[in-house]
Amino acid sequence: MAMIATQVHAAPLGKGTVELSPAASFTHSSNSSSGGGGFSVTQIAAALGIGYCCSDKLEILGGFLLNHISGDFGDGTSGGLSAGVGLNFASESNVVPYLRGQVGFLANSGGADPSLIIPILEGAVGGLVGTGASVNFGAAYQHQTNALGITDVSGNVVGVQVGVSVFPKAGS
Repeated sequence: MAMIATQVHAAPLGKGTVELSPAASFTHSSNSSSGGGGFSVTQIAAALGIGYCCSDKLEILGGFLLNHISGDFGDGTSGGLSAGVGLNFASESNVVPYLRGQVGFLANSGGADPSLIIPILEGAVGGLVGTGASVNFGAAYQHQTNALGITDVSGNVVGVQVGVSVFPKAGS
């Protein structure tokens, strides 16, 4: 399971604004028990978030997800999609708070069961950098069923995120 930094925002986004938010993460953990055993896990994740502002407050969200995990237990790759909505709060400055809610799925390699990600929740503040990009700081939560493609295994991911967005098409 990975927490992927997702969409970030600039000053008030007008109707018709298009947002692209690439993200990548790498994690490695080594685990040991007092009984003498241990294992390690490495994860690489990437995402591309896409947003379209229906108004200065409401944004339709979508995303492409890619995840690879490996460890002493083997390895696996998954890919999927997410979709949802975002609420951008009004601001007179270049700092805009926002909330996001999405759902998604991951198709797992090796014939493993698909993972459902319900919900994906985010809250953050974004700051405009120039006129065509922004940087965000926030927190997010995900719940996965069939986590890692394992039937009846669920997982929760809570994380802090930093992200970047570009706005190739500014709205009105």
